[in-house]
Amino acid sequence: MQGQPHNKTVFVAISMALLLVTFLSPCVSAAPPIPDALYNDVYVEQESQEPPVSQQQEAEDQVQKPDSILPEPDSVANVEDNPQGQLEQFETEFAELKDKIDNLTRSPNDYKEFYFRLRPVIEEKVALFEKDLLSEKTDLSLFAQINNDEYFQHLFAQAIEVKNLFYLREKIFNEAPPEFVALHTSTKLDGIKEAKLEASYIKLELIIIAKATYDRFKEIPKRFELAPLGIITTILKMLLAIFVFYMWRSWSKDGFPNWRKRILDKKPVSSIKRKYARFIWYVDKTRSPLEWLIFINIILAFLDVLQIPISKATISTVAFWACITIFIFKLLEKMIERGKQGLLKGISKPQSRSIKLLIWWFGLFMMMDSLLSLYIGEVTIFAWLSRLFLLLFIPVYLYLISKWRKDAFQVVGQERDAPEWIKRVHSNQTGLKGFISANICVLYSIYMGTIHIFLQIISKAETGRRFTTEIYRKKFISDNQEGIDKHSHLPDIAESLKEKLISGDGDEIKSVHAKHIELVKRMMDSGDLSHVSVVGERGIGKTFFLNSLSKITPNHLQLNCKPSFKNLLCDLAQQLDVPINQSMMKHVRNAIIERDIRLILIDNCHLLLSPRANGQKQIRRLCSWVNNLSGQCLCVLTFNSSSWPLVKALGLEPEHNTTAIKLSPWKQSEIETLLDQRTAQNKVVPDFSQLIIPRQLADNEGEEPENQKKSGVYRVIWGYADGNPAISCRLLSDSLAQDKDKIIVRLPDYPDTTLMEGYEITTLLLLRVICQFGAISLKEIKGNLGYRNFALKSALARCQANGMIGFHDNKYSISWLWYRSVSRYLSRQNLLIR
Repeated sequence: MQGQPHNKTVFVAISMALLLVTFLSPCVSAAPPIPDALYNDVYVEQESQEPPVSQQQEAEDQVQKPDSILPEPDSVANVEDNPQGQLEQFETEFAELKDKIDNLTRSPNDYKEFYFRLRPVIEEKVALFEKDLLSEKTDLSLFAQINNDEYFQHLFAQAIEVKNLFYLREKIFNEAPPEFVALHTSTKLDGIKEAKLEASYIKLELIIIAKATYDRFKEIPKRFELAPLGIITTILKMLLAIFVFYMWRSWSKDGFPNWRKRILDKKPVSSIKRKYARFIWYVDKTRSPLEWLIFINIILAFLDVLQIPISKATISTVAFWACITIFIFKLLEKMIERGKQGLLKGISKPQSRSIKLLIWWFGLFMMMDSLLSLYIGEVTIFAWLSRLFLLLFIPVYLYLISKWRKDAFQVVGQERDAPEWIKRVHSNQTGLKGFISANICVLYSIYMGTIHIFLQIISKAETGRRFTTEIYRKKFISDNQEGIDKHSHLPDIAESLKEKLISGDGDEIKSVHAKHIELVKRMMDSGDLSHVSVVGERGIGKTFFLNSLSKITPNHLQLNCKPSFKNLLCDLAQQLDVPINQSMMKHVRNAIIERDIRLILIDNCHLLLSPRANGQKQIRRLCSWVNNLSGQCLCVLTFNSSSWPLVKALGLEPEHNTTAIKLSPWKQSEIETLLDQRTAQNKVVPDFSQLIIPRQLADNEGEEPENQKKSGVYRVIWGYADGNPAISCRLLSDSLAQDKDKIIVRLPDYPDTTLMEGYEITTLLLLRVICQFGAISLKEIKGNLGYRNFALKSALARCQANGMIGFHDNKYSISWLWYRSVSRYLSRQNLLIR
């Protein structure tokens, strides 16, 4: 019994595929366009000159021919029923009048005179056409069209002419002055006359639908007798569609719930699985109107055997808006139902009823709009119905406001980020002012809800999260200004604890750089023993990446170029137990072969690049040494992204199939995991309760307030650090303060980036040199820039006073607090490539 649902599913899928293939197959009786010969009487004479064909073939060809009782507006009748060419004359005159008005040689009021001459003609044509349609000899069957019945051609020409006259009338109303349009679409005498005219045309359309449907159903037996294959095929397709629809409805009743259950039964249930299961639940609860919409359109496509386009379009329009309205209604109903668990939480039945009422109003209005556009265009009756629906909207709107005003006042009152003007509006909650205030508060609540949803959507991507975090970082600072002042006197945590939080102890976050680690593994497994250049900005985790690679194989060497190439050689000689002399490389190669070393990791290669003359000597030696090892082992070298362009421009990177890996910024979740690891390793329990987090930064609204605040702080840190783990750890450690027996989290410190906007080019170039080389001495700065001693020392003193650069081991470097701001500003000025 367990296999039956699966077999049933397969059967339904195969049936749907067969239906689709059948529906799209060339056997569908889709007729070619109407032959041009149908528009004149020459058709009969030409037909007699064709070679004879069999009666069966002739009947099948004839039945396949289409009918278009009411052609498209741009079609023009070329018939002898209109010897005076009134329609063509009016169209030509209208085009000339429009050109003259556009060229300011005629007044728009001249459209009035033009329409006064056109309207009697329309009335006359409509009356004549209605009289002919209601005549007993009128036949709208396909055989009348195929036989080129003279009377049918007369009706066909009238239909085209009336259609185009009304199309011309609509164009006049679109171009005429507003006063003219307002008069003829009003409920006064002129408006009533225009509505009667439009009603007469709608009556014509309905007569055509009814009469054509009757005549063409009546002739089906005769068509079946002459050409049964097309009708039998159509009936079989319809039966197949009905059968597939029935089978689908039978399967989906239990299929969707079982599908959802299977997803949730597989442990562990991740957030993606929950979202997938929730989506299936929504589909199951709201699918019915969409299923009927698809089914109705398929049936209409098969019923095109009657070839009455206006009838098909009418049913299709009504079905579309009815099904879409019911779908939105059911979707909202299920959202409210789930709202008891979170979404739209606390919504009452009257509030639910008010929203549903608004949906039905909108659906009916759009249905009437589409139908009127299909029949007569948007002129008088359309204007009347628009006003009617506008009047109907007033009680709907009043009911909506009455049921939501209390909640709107409550939302605005609890909105900490609300501006002052909305707070003043919120204070008036009674009388006429209260009604006006309720409207404003409802609109403001909708606005805030829309913004919140938009921010949630764009925050799904890392770029969007950085953008929104940067927007609300300033608000984060302003909201916590009182706390900043309050905790400014508290001492920082101990320096030793800071260093532990910054340096870490064996951190491992598997998702970070996982694809790059996998690439190196594949290279080693495939025997690709060339070079890999790892490029990333300062603090992005290049050393962390090498530490992760060191776990791939125990047979590896890990070297550091800091502070010089000589130091690297000493370290290499010590690890391999070889002497440092002129034949060192030979001993190194032998030792690598003996120990089966396949991976050499070399960190901080950019430090071998010096800004002074002949400053590329050390890095050239390193590259030469690495090239000599090509084919023996895989060498992985790390470079700062600020120095890498210079290394490439000088042609200093290793040769022979070098693969470059650019390390990307860490994701927010990875930074959060890292910060949690660092605090847990050092047994630090930060207290976030003192901070105020903007609602837009608190993503996890279902969590405890403390976790929300922690998530908000981590997000701000990640956003400012731009995914740089080293900066993130330093920001967190700097924000911790000792308050008696607990460690509280203060607002992370941010530099005033506007200071750099007033810097002259000397100072900016100084910052650029320090950024490029990481750590640089005063002598090297002078040799690189060539500035006078006074100008250089003045710029250095200025930057040091603002905390932008630090001085350690006789070298200058950009401080961690300012590193992100300086690198961003220099890149915006095209002075540095990040």
